[in-house]
Amino acid sequence: NNCSVLEPELSSIGHICYPDLKTIFISNYGTTLVSWQVSSNVTIISSTENSVTISAKFANSSGNGWVKATLSESNIILTEYFEVGVPMVSYITLDSFRSDPIYTDRWTNITARYNGTIDVGQLGYAWEWVVPYSQVRYNGENISYIHVSPIGTPTSIYIKTRASNECGCSDWKGEWFTVEDPPSGCTSCPTRPGEIHY
Repeated sequence: NNCSVLEPELSSIGHICYPDLKTIFISNYGTTLVSWQVSSNVTIISSTENSVTISAKFANSSGNGWVKATLSESNIILTEYFEVGVPMVSYITLDSFRSDPIYTDRWTNITARYNGTIDVGQLGYAWEWVVPYSQVRYNGENISYIHVSPIGTPTSIYIKTRASNECGCSDWKGEWFTVEDPPSGCTSCPTRPGEIHY
């Protein structure tokens, strides 16, 4: 017995850049009337019953975007969400894992979150870092955390990062971190190299 039913669905896109065009298709549906809607930062270039071609509305369009397809005969609404333009610096936050302050000559995990999410390759961004007075262990360009070991006697360091996608780079997001000598007896604190900050 085969009881599976194929539901209508929209094809997916991760990003859209101005002035590029992207086409989203509906699959697994019969002939029906479709009406298309888009978010205010996106414009419809053309549409058919089973596809819509869109673009970012303006050169500086950014943020979250969406396309909705309403299948009139079945009252089904399909929605595809994506990012418009370059990553938004206001979505980036920086923090240290298990240590405030961070210690000289000890590894600390510094994590960038994008809209609250740690990027371990699933968001499609490349991450660039500037870290003064420190050794740095990178985990890959698509990973949004690094391990930092301050060198010398800085009392604070300004660490900054930015994310890029196919549309370009966000602005830099920076944070000051206090640096101190480690407490006595600390050999591997505060974090182990390679430890992921979730």
